Amino acid sequence: MTSQHLTNKRHVTASLQALAEAGPGDTARLVEALYAPGAQWRGAHPINEVNGVGAIAGVWEALHDA
Repeated sequence: MTSQHLTNKRHVTASLQALAEAGPGDTARLVEALYAPGAQWRGAHPINEVNGVGAIAGVWEALHDA
């Protein structure tokens, strides 16, 4: 039997992998499914901090374009 903690970890890992491998049209949908609407994302300079799923999707899109 798996614990709820392990189940949650597997879900997050699978979701982040899908997001990392997403095509251009899938990023926003996957971000909305993974992050809460008011989520804050903190990263290294020059990104620093962004707020909300739209801004987080923008970070992921920039990473995909890089």
